[in-house]
Amino acid sequence: MPRGTIAAALTLALALPAFAADRADYVTLRTAELLNLQCAALKYVEHSFLHDAVIATLDQTRESLDLVTGAMSREAYDAWKLGADEEASASAAEAGCTDAAQSYLLTGRAIANADIFRAMLLGFHFGSLPADDRNHVALPADQAQAAERYDVFLQQVYGESYPGFAEAQRQRAVASLPASALPAPEPEPEPGIGKLPSFGAILSIDDADRILLAQSQAARVLRQVEFEVMAESNGWFVRPRQAGDGATMPSLERADGAAAGILVPVWFGPSAYRTQSGEEFRVALAQLPDGTIRAMTYGEAAGSLTAGATVRLYLPAAAPPDGMSGLSLFEDPGFREAGTVFAGVPSGGPCLGGPCYDFPPDATPALWNLGRDGYAELFIAPGAGAEPNPVEPGTARAGRLPAAALIRIRS
Repeated sequence: MPRGTIAAALTLALALPAFAADRADYVTLRTAELLNLQCAALKYVEHSFLHDAVIATLDQTRESLDLVTGAMSREAYDAWKLGADEEASASAAEAGCTDAAQSYLLTGRAIANADIFRAMLLGFHFGSLPADDRNHVALPADQAQAAERYDVFLQQVYGESYPGFAEAQRQRAVASLPASALPAPEPEPEPGIGKLPSFGAILSIDDADRILLAQSQAARVLRQVEFEVMAESNGWFVRPRQAGDGATMPSLERADGAAAGILVPVWFGPSAYRTQSGEEFRVALAQLPDGTIRAMTYGEAAGSLTAGATVRLYLPAAAPPDGMSGLSLFEDPGFREAGTVFAGVPSGGPCLGGPCYDFPPDATPALWNLGRDGYAELFIAPGAGAEPNPVEPGTARAGRLPAAALIRIRS
């Protein structure tokens, strides 16, 4: 694969066919993914969307289509994929974290940021709709500001190529919506620092599924971009960490080099948390090197916790009885009865902009012992001595923590 600038990588990214890919496309992106796991050259949000592109490209190969239609046997397909994966592994090993990796990483960055920027546009669009529009999705000010800062990063990365990049993604954002989603009739201003171009309002709804998909993509990218921007603003790099099962999770590393190579895996979140009194902020749960679980809050509303807060982990007393799943137990009115409660205490350690809380050392093995089907409950409320509302069957509540996510770190 020839080396090139970010402009050349962008040209390749935009030229890739939307509904067909070949082995070389898959090998190139898989090589980029493997290199970034080794070299951590991309932002975590970029790595996350690069991973999605790897899977999508594999699914679009003729071999994958032939597998679905029955034109290729499972055995033949597995052999073909093994060969492609081995080629990617060899290419990554040969390139290493040297200049030879740049062409792969730049292509991966271009592919990922096309999807990231397009989803940010969609998020700003849905947020700009009137509040009474059924497709309106509120865009928190924190997330809007983080997206604008990410937009500045993209302008720095792409330089003179940025206007073409932005316009191409604007057009793709329009195309991803139903025919009733029309561009604004008036000319759009040139995109500038901290400004995202928009593309007009939805006039009618022809395809609810496409709208929901676009909203889901926007919510995901805005959540991840905000997390990474907040982490970087508070002295962290967000690195990809691969668990034993192959899944990748965000991990935090101090940017000042004080703890180089020491990663703090984030096993839950980033996720929105709405308190019983209506405050909504974001929270991420990380496992520190000594095993301690830390709840890290951020977002403007996290300021409601600074004057004191109640932070607890509720664990059920026993495994669910036969015939009941861990999720069903979580939703059972007796979930908290006779269970174990761990109190979080304010931490003075590095956080994400809002207060953070550490749980006792024995909370970690207690969560492990819930098993992969088990759930715990995270309860956060402003003020001391707050109590959670009773569990009501069929009613969603904040703070559902899957023990499997923490167990995955051990694998």
